[in-house]
Amino acid sequence: MDRESVIIDDDIIIPARHLRWSYAKSSGSGGMHRDHNLTKARLHWDMHSDDSVSQGVKERIRQRFGGHVNVHGQLVLAHGKRRSQSRNRQIVLGRLRDIVQACLQPVSQRLRRGPTKEDDQQRIGDKKHRQRVKRDRRSVDIHAW
Repeated sequence: MDRESVIIDDDIIIPARHLRWSYAKSSGSGGMHRDHNLTKARLHWDMHSDDSVSQGVKERIRQRFGGHVNVHGQLVLAHGKRRSQSRNRQIVLGRLRDIVQACLQPVSQRLRRGPTKEDDQQRIGDKKHRQRVKRDRRSVDIHAW
């Protein structure tokens, strides 16, 4: 493992050969340093050819972060808010780690469940009890006897 590889967790390490960096001038404030230096960092991760991550994880990345995946199957992340190129690189690498870690576990579908038969019987029994209590509270009409 070289120092440019990205460690996601104990089992997953993205090799540096699948990562390609490019740099550009950042927009916004920052003075002459930002105007004259390429501080915006852009990372291209070639997911298609990388076997360090399973196909399921890659598919979840495409589903959840499809706006960052280009037509070549590369996840493209960029950051240029900081004045330092190295700080922008760190932020992009952190985002890559967060994205992959978020997609490691499949999203479990919530099963819609209704009340059980016992719940229905309990609810109806409670309603009948309240009905009897309210009926017994009514005043008795002596003339009706």
